[in-house]
Amino acid sequence: MGRLVWNRLHFSKDPDTGKQHARLNPEDRVTKGPMAHPRIIDDTLWDQMKARQGAMETKDTDVPMRDRRRPKFLFFGLMACCCCGGRFSNVPKDGFACSTARKKARAVCTNVAVIKQAKLEARVLLALEHHLMDEEAVQILCEEYAVRPDACARPADCQCML
Repeated sequence: MGRLVWNRLHFSKDPDTGKQHARLNPEDRVTKGPMAHPRIIDDTLWDQMKARQGAMETKDTDVPMRDRRRPKFLFFGLMACCCCGGRFSNVPKDGFACSTARKKARAVCTNVAVIKQAKLEARVLLALEHHLMDEEAVQILCEEYAVRPDACARPADCQCML
């Protein structure tokens, strides 16, 4: 059988703002009792489901399931701002922009440029298609990628071109 809890919260209205606030009642004012109908999922099925979730959490890897999700966009998490080194994040209407400039202040990052997802993917994939087999370009890419964590600081007066 299930359990039903009554009178867990009380609501008060703020006279200044007119907003309603929920507050927990003291434990002695809370009423608990059994429900008249059985649970939707019985205890044995619930325990089996929880055991399966635990097995899926560590299946074939030490990385938890929540960390194994893949990004929805091709370059998500790979783009960094040329001004501040901050990450790019999704913006409305299928675009990407510097999250530091959007969430913090213009004093931190002045890059307010937005690039559309389709335009970004087309540009990068076209460049890869034309320059992927150039050995010199691959060597430069490998060298730049190796020093990437150390190259986060950029001058404040940079000119970002998308």
